[in-house]
Amino acid sequence: MLLEQIIPGDNLLLQEDSCSWLETAAELAYKLPVEIDISRESKPDGLSSITSPANLSEAEWKKVKGGLTPAVFPHYSDWLKGAFSRARRENKVDQELLDFIKRAENFFLELEEKNYQPRLLHGDLHHWNILRSESRGWQAIDPKGVVGQPLLESARFLDNQITLTDSLGDHAALDGMLAVFSSKFSAPRLQVAKSLFILLVLSTCWSYENHSPRPSTLKHCQDKCRFVADYIEQRS
Repeated sequence: MLLEQIIPGDNLLLQEDSCSWLETAAELAYKLPVEIDISRESKPDGLSSITSPANLSEAEWKKVKGGLTPAVFPHYSDWLKGAFSRARRENKVDQELLDFIKRAENFFLELEEKNYQPRLLHGDLHHWNILRSESRGWQAIDPKGVVGQPLLESARFLDNQITLTDSLGDHAALDGMLAVFSSKFSAPRLQVAKSLFILLVLSTCWSYENHSPRPSTLKHCQDKCRFVADYIEQRS
């Protein structure tokens, strides 16, 4: 999607306080998801297959927003089914990750059953995709565009926050991060944690699909899955 220029365009990391990163991201994650019409299956007139808002002109985006349907964008469930089936079929992952995949599938079904309110999500809301505009405040750029539960919008940012603040292994720090999004979305912290776990397992599967992935990268991804899984287990 074409956007007007963002000036000065400073990214979120220029703020020194990591707590302010969370507050800003939680506000955006809550506001960004766009309502869609789940009763319609066809694309708005005149639009061909579209996989990302980045592919749209401003005029096309206005047309889409006026008649959003699940058929226009991929579903989060599509991402999970594709990555998880490939992980199982190609025999590249260990048993622990296979167990995480099953747990993520169960968490996703639980999330869908408890709060079936699919929205069009940004899908890649992280620190470098949040820029400051003098006139409009903090803005999100480079959306992937995926249909899913609003709470899933928090996951990518929390994933990066754990790494950037060196919080892997610190359940108290994770609990504080989850609390910010829990308050904004009026959702239990465990639901936020489960949304994060779903994304972490998905990202780990994607990492295995990269050409010659670094063992250190795969280990870090799986360590984060284990870290959040332990948090969930201790608080369930």
